[in-house]
Amino acid sequence: MKQIRQRLTYANVMSSIAVFFVLGGATAFAADKIGANEIKANSIKTGKIVKEAITAGKIKTGAVTTTKIADKAITGAKLDLTTLGTVPNATNAVTAQNAVNAVNAQKVGGKSLNDIVMWVSIASNGSTVRSSGGVTTEKVGTGAYKATFPRAVNNCAYTATSAAVDGVAPATAQTAVALASGATNAVRVATGSADGTPINDQSMLQVTC
Repeated sequence: MKQIRQRLTYANVMSSIAVFFVLGGATAFAADKIGANEIKANSIKTGKIVKEAITAGKIKTGAVTTTKIADKAITGAKLDLTTLGTVPNATNAVTAQNAVNAVNAQKVGGKSLNDIVMWVSIASNGSTVRSSGGVTTEKVGTGAYKATFPRAVNNCAYTATSAAVDGVAPATAQTAVALASGATNAVRVATGSADGTPINDQSMLQVTC
């Protein structure tokens, strides 16, 4: 021990202290300055990271891209559905379904409304005032009219009423309607007074199939 003390000089002590601070300071400096580029790839495993050590605030915006997310890692339960837009194909599907619904709304039992209900407004001279389409009319006698439809109506129901045409009130008190003789697509309408006398007059004919 005496020999050690004899060999200790001021210079030896100061040099030892300097070495100590240099080594300690370098260690501290290195610990404080280690960056991401200085860490070996895949050297930090999941098991070495303390639970909840990495929070959302510590993740750089845009750092987690699609290619970095494992397949099936994000499930529907973890998604905020209100943040999602409409998928393009889903938009097309909705549009197509709306079109189908619109078409179906115009059909009953697979038939369009025009197939189910056809109508025509007949003037007193036998001309067609207006119709559901494809209907022709003619005057075949005093107070007698014939309406021909674009398809068979022999299994349909017929309704004829005295009706105002373009603001002109009807003159007859009664109407009669029946399938035209020898035809399957034509209906006869008769207009007359209360005592049954035929009178030329306007009428509205409706056929429901």
